[in-house]
Amino acid sequence: MGPQRAEGHAARSKHLKRIRAQEANLRREKVRLLRAELVTLRERVRMVERELRQLGEREAISSAGRIRWSEVFEQLDDTFTARALAELTGVPPSHVGTVTHTWRSKGWITTTERGVYRKTARAGRT
Repeated sequence: MGPQRAEGHAARSKHLKRIRAQEANLRREKVRLLRAELVTLRERVRMVERELRQLGEREAISSAGRIRWSEVFEQLDDTFTARALAELTGVPPSHVGTVTHTWRSKGWITTTERGVYRKTARAGRT
C-alpha cells in the first residue's frame, strides 16, 4: 500500500469508529427514553386498573390482570393506612385485611393502631 492509500484507510477507519461511537450513544439514549416512557405507561395502566376495580367492573377487572403486591408495597409510605392501601389498589377492605395479615406474618409490617401500619426493618425481604 502506498502512503496516500494508507492515509485514506486510516481516515475511513477513524470515521467508522466515530460512527460506531455515535450509534452506541444513540442506542443508550433511545433505551433511556424508552424506559422512561415505559414507566409512564405502567403508571397510567395502574391508574386505569385501579379505577376499573373501584367501579367493580368484573370483566374489566379480569382483563386488568393481577395486582403486583410487592410493587404496591414499595409505593407505600413507611407508615400507611388500610384506607390508603385500598385507594391505591381499588380492592375491597376484606382483601386489604388479607394482604396486611400476610405482610404482618412475613414481618414486613407492624400494626401501630387499628388500620394503621408501619413498615419494619425486614420490609420486602423474603
